[in-house]
Parts: sequence; structure tokens; C-alpha cells
Amino acid sequence: MDPLNQIADLTCAMAQAGAAGDWERVEAFEEARYALLSALPPSRLASGDPAVKSVLEQALDVTNTLLTQARAAQGQQAGSLRELHRGQRGAQAYLAAEG
Repeated sequence: MDPLNQIADLTCAMAQAGAAGDWERVEAFEEARYALLSALPPSRLASGDPAVKSVLEQALDVTNTLLTQARAAQGQQAGSLRELHRGQRGAQAYLAAEG
């Protein structure tokens, strides 16, 4: 299979995994995609081929979308962690008052 098609397939798989919140799969797909991208000869990247341009633009768009999703997920997790710590402090204060 042409590496360009593999890159396109991995980009789609990354988008789907990101939408599902499966960041481990996103990372695995990204590693495979990066290996393929780095192996592309510079002459192919600079060829002006519309297919190359389309795949690279799609890869960049999906990467930017995933970064935005990851930041949002991280923010939600941080908020959940803050709530957990507040609950723990409240429980400790209650137990200290009873003790």
C-alpha cells in the first residue's frame, strides 16, 4: 500500500480514536503516522502533487483538532481532580471535628 494512503488511513483512525477519547490509540496511530511521514522522500513532499497536499492538510487539520480535544479533556480531568481533593479535605475536616 502506498505510504500516502496509509498516512490518510491513520489520520482517519486518529480522528475516530480522539472522538472516542481513546488517547492511547491516538498516540499509537500518531507514532505510526509519524514514521511514515518521516520516511517520505523530500522530492515527493515538494512534488506539487495535489494528493500529497490533500493528505498533509488533512493530517494537519486532524492534529490541530486532536490537540484541542486533548486540552479540553485535560481541563475536565483537572476539574474532576480538584473536586475530589475538595471532597477529601471536607471528609478529613469532618472526621477531625468528630475525633
